[in-house]
Amino acid sequence: SLSPLLARGALCTPDSAGATALGIAASLGRTQHFRGRKNRCYRLAVRAVTRAFVKCTKARRLKKRNMRTLWINRITAASQEHGLKYPAFIVNLIKGFGCCASSV
Repeated sequence: SLSPLLARGALCTPDSAGATALGIAASLGRTQHFRGRKNRCYRLAVRAVTRAFVKCTKARRLKKRNMRTLWINRITAASQEHGLKYPAFIVNLIKGFGCCASSV
């Protein structure tokens, strides 16, 4: 969609933020799947991309936290079915695999 403007040289001059036409195309390329004006207007697209990158960085940490909680819940439920408590199960697991004690 930007190719006719690039061919005429309309977007080849840097704007006030110092973004060239290639920077604009890259930013708008990252927002093609966004809804509303965020995928068409450069100023809104830059804000949306920045926000999306911040959220995905935080989400990677939350995913690790949520997965660990899920694993603990599942192990607790399975160990209680067999009459063990979670700490006892983990201690026996570490005793059985002595080489992996530091990773649990």
